[in-house]
Amino acid sequence: MMKPTILDPKIDVVFRALFGRQKNSALLRSLLNGVLELHGKDAIDSITILSTLSELQTSDEKESILDLSVQDKRGRHFIVEMQCLNHRAFTERMLYYAAKRFGEQLKKGQGYHLLNPLLLLIFSNFELFKDLDGYHERFEFRGIRSQLTFSRHITILLFQLPSYTRAPHEASSLREQWISFLKEAPNMPKTVLEKWKTPEILQAMQELERLGGDHPTRQQYEARIRWMQLHNTLTEGSYLEGIEKGREEGRHEGRQEGRQEGRQEGRQEGERDALRSALQATYEARFGRAPSWLTEALQYTGDLQLLQQWLPIFATATPDQIKARVTETG
Repeated sequence: MMKPTILDPKIDVVFRALFGRQKNSALLRSLLNGVLELHGKDAIDSITILSTLSELQTSDEKESILDLSVQDKRGRHFIVEMQCLNHRAFTERMLYYAAKRFGEQLKKGQGYHLLNPLLLLIFSNFELFKDLDGYHERFEFRGIRSQLTFSRHITILLFQLPSYTRAPHEASSLREQWISFLKEAPNMPKTVLEKWKTPEILQAMQELERLGGDHPTRQQYEARIRWMQLHNTLTEGSYLEGIEKGREEGRHEGRQEGRQEGRQEGRQEGERDALRSALQATYEARFGRAPSWLTEALQYTGDLQLLQQWLPIFATATPDQIKARVTETG
């Protein structure tokens, strides 16, 4: 039997398993009330979890659903995102998802006055804004000169976990307790939990231990960590070098021929080559020499978006699953 361990709630698959089940709605309700500092008549007293699908469960990145989509009984919408990796165009992706979920509220023919407020809550395990004063910020639609509020119907609240520097035993509010829990759960002393006396956080810690002893969840957790490590390696190494090489070749070709198409095609071809190399290296690192069907498929696949979508599959799936996916979409 697998020995239970405290899983890291910053890993998105664990975050979803912990907060994304309706039976654990009390945990999510406490988290939201705490970090949003909702009290009295503004507090959330009941929630419905609408979706917990992740981007790895879809074939098209633009149709991905964020970690948790939640609605309270007053109609307020909350999207809760735990993000460990700073993907390219991260802020644009967040805006796209928020706008998409906001627009999905209305059915054909319904009036705009029926739209309910939506809040996008982002926990990031990286510093999106390195010069941020503190560890959290609230973003709204405001006038730059007048500071007049254009609308409060879409709000973004960001918590940069690395920017929170207080030790767990120094947490003085429910917000700080939950932030400490998300950041430090695997190493959290029991004495701190006893000091806090917050039943939902104690229950969350027990649930993390239970999930650590669940074989399928543990496998998914470890696969996700491997993918994140691979992503960091690719981002820091040859992947970006290949993209930059492609950009330079594109600029050179564009200067030589005087065409925008040359610059664009050169940049994209460099990125394709880098992705092909990364995919083959990932497969061979996990399973040994790449079979001929795979090298041929990579050679003849020119769809840049498709190659990008294959990266997490190559990092986590079995050889048969990879072959089925490549054969289906390639």
